Amino acid sequence: MSTLGGSALSVISELKWYIQRYVSQPLCMLSNGMICTPSYAGIIYGREESVHDSWEWEIVYGIKYHTVLDRMAVTPESAINEVTEFASGMDTTFRARCAEKELDKI
Repeated sequence: MSTLGGSALSVISELKWYIQRYVSQPLCMLSNGMICTPSYAGIIYGREESVHDSWEWEIVYGIKYHTVLDRMAVTPESAINEVTEFASGMDTTFRARCAEKELDKI
């Protein structure tokens, strides 16, 4: 039993190292299909909040040429035309819910 537990911890440790080294912004997909950052997932997991139909803080990711080209913080104060202008220069965009503290990093 301890060998199995040790092996699982080893795999988790290696996975964590790989993500930290090679992934700039890991994202999660919730069971309802919503995309979010690990911080938002932590809020839900910690039962600080529940998943709502709307959320005040999001990051819009812009993809062009199969690469995340840029990100944009979206808050209740964001203007619709700013988001539309951001999206117009991209091949595709998607939104990810995030924690308020993450918006300062963008």
